[in-house]
Amino acid sequence: MKNKRYILGVLLLFTIVGIAQDVKFTGKASKTKIALNQKFRIEYTVNSDKASEFVKPNLNNFKIAGGPFVSRESGYSSSSGSYNKATISYLLIPKAKGTFTIPPASIQVSGKTIKSNAITVTILEKVTEKEESDDYIEDNIFLVTSVSKTSPYVGESLLVEYRLYYNIRFYNASIGELPKYPGFWSQEIETEQTEEKKEYKGKMYHYLTVKKAVLTPQKSGKLIIEPLRLEADIKVPTNQRNFWGTVMKNVKKTISSSRRTITVKSLPTSGKPHDFTGAVGDFSLRVKASKNTLKANESTQVKIAVTGKGNFRLFEIPKIKTPAELEVYTPEHKESLRTTASGLKGSITDDYAIVPSYKGKFIIPATSFSYFSLKDEKYKTLISEAIIIDVTEGKELPSTAVDSENTAQQIVKNTGKDFRYIHTKVALESVEKSDFFGSTLFYILLIFPFLLLPLGLIFGKKYKKKQADVGGNKIRKANKLAKKYLSEAKKLIGEKEAFYLALEKALHNFLKAKLHLETSDLSQDRIVQILTEKQVTTETSDMLKTVLNNCDFARYAPASGDAMQSDYDKASNVLNKINTEIQ
Repeated sequence: MKNKRYILGVLLLFTIVGIAQDVKFTGKASKTKIALNQKFRIEYTVNSDKASEFVKPNLNNFKIAGGPFVSRESGYSSSSGSYNKATISYLLIPKAKGTFTIPPASIQVSGKTIKSNAITVTILEKVTEKEESDDYIEDNIFLVTSVSKTSPYVGESLLVEYRLYYNIRFYNASIGELPKYPGFWSQEIETEQTEEKKEYKGKMYHYLTVKKAVLTPQKSGKLIIEPLRLEADIKVPTNQRNFWGTVMKNVKKTISSSRRTITVKSLPTSGKPHDFTGAVGDFSLRVKASKNTLKANESTQVKIAVTGKGNFRLFEIPKIKTPAELEVYTPEHKESLRTTASGLKGSITDDYAIVPSYKGKFIIPATSFSYFSLKDEKYKTLISEAIIIDVTEGKELPSTAVDSENTAQQIVKNTGKDFRYIHTKVALESVEKSDFFGSTLFYILLIFPFLLLPLGLIFGKKYKKKQADVGGNKIRKANKLAKKYLSEAKKLIGEKEAFYLALEKALHNFLKAKLHLETSDLSQDRIVQILTEKQVTTETSDMLKTVLNNCDFARYAPASGDAMQSDYDKASNVLNKINTEIQ
C-alpha cells in the first residue's frame, strides 16, 4: 500500500496541462530471453497526466532486485501538441527456468481502469560472467549506421552517419577501423561530438555522432557501406558486491555497427544528351568575356563557370571552342567547393586567356552543358550565348577572296616592259673584293666535315643503341607521362587534403586517357576489369587499388609529408607500370 501511495504521489507531481489524447498504457521487457542468473527490467509507460493507482502485476516467479523506479518525460510534438509520459520500472531476477507470462499491470485514468499488455519472457540456463557482461554491453552501448537515402541514382550524394547510443560508462574510445565505401566517391564531414539524449526503439540513450561522410555512388546495383569499429574500455558489473554496491570492472570491447546495403539506380538512357559527361545534381552555366572590344595582341579573359550542387568531382566542365585566328592559352582551373550534408556545393571555373592576332570580328560559339536534374528526374541542357570579340586595330586577316566591292591588294610583277618604280634609297658596294680561296674561312670550312665525322659516328652509335633499347624507351616514355599527370600533386605535398585530391584526380585523368574511359565509368571494379582484359599483371592492378584506397583513406586520417611523398612515389610507379604493360 505504501508503494502505491508513493507511485501515485510521483505521478501527480508529473501532471502538466496537455491537449486531449488517447491514453496508452504499455508494458515491455528489456529482454525476452534471459539467463537464470541475469537481471532484466520490465517497464510500464502511460501517456496521460491523469493516471493514478498503479497496481503492479503478479511477479511470484521473479525476485524484485530493484524498484519501483519512476521517471517522466514531457515536451511538445507537432502532431499531438504538448505531451506527458511517465514510466514505472522494476529490476527482476528469475527464480526458475521456463517460459513465463507476466500478467497485465493496471492504472486508473479519470475513474476508469486501464490494463497494460502481458509480457512473455523465456528463462534459459545460467551463463558465465563473461557471457553476462557481453549481453550487458550489447544492451547498453552500440553503434548504428544511418543513411539519408537507400535508393539513390548513380552520381546522387547521400549522407552516412555513425551514431553511438549508450547508457553505461566507457573510456579511451578510438576508431579501430575506418569504414570502406567500395563503389562510392567519399568525402568526410567534420563532426562536433556533442552529447545529447535521444530515444531509440522506445528507450532513452545518450547519443553521439562519431563520424559523418557524404557518399556518391559511381555505379548502379547493390553497394555495401562497411561497418565502423570502435575500441573502448567499458565498465561492466560483476557478481561481487561490497559496501558501496555492485563491484564494477573494466572490459576492453570492440563495438561495431552493421553493414548497410544501398540499391543504386541507373541513370535513364532515354533523352540522354550527346554531351552528357556524368553531372548529377542542379547546376547553372555562365560564360562571359572580360572585354569584347580590343586591339590585336591585347588579351581578354573568357570565363566558363558551372555553379550549383551535385557530384562536382565526377564530371568535367565543358570547354569553349574558338576560331583558329584567336590564340587560346591553357585555362586556369579554380574550384570553390564545400561539403555539406546534402553533397558538394559551390562552383568550378576555367579562365581562358585569349589573344587575337588580326583585325575583325570573331565569334566564340555558344557552349552547352548537360546534367541529370535530381529535382525533376530528367536530363537538362544549358546553353550559353555566343560571344563576339571585336578587334578594332591590327593586321588585316589574310584572304584570297576577291570581290567587286573590296578588291584585295595585288603584288606588283615586273614584266620588263613596264616602268619601274623610282628607287629612293641605294645600297652601294665596293667593287674590290678579297678572294675566298685561301682565306681563314675557307680552311675552317674545309676541315670542319672531317671534325664532324667522328662526332657523328659517336652520336649515331648512341642513338642506335638507345633506339634498340625498347624496354628503356618504354620506361622513359612512361616516366614523362607520369610526370605530366602528377606534376600538380607534387607541388601540393605537405597540404594533405589538396594533395590527395590532386593525386586522385591525376590517377583518374591518366586512366581516362589510357583506357578511353568516361568519367562515369571510373569505379575500381570497372578499372580492374579493363586492366585484366588488357593483360595488365595482377600485381600492377593491386598496386593501383592500393594507391586509390590510400587517397581515399588518407583524407580522413593524419598524414605526414613522408607519407605523402611515399604515396606520390607509388602513384608514379603504378602509372609507369600500366603505361609499359599496355601497348
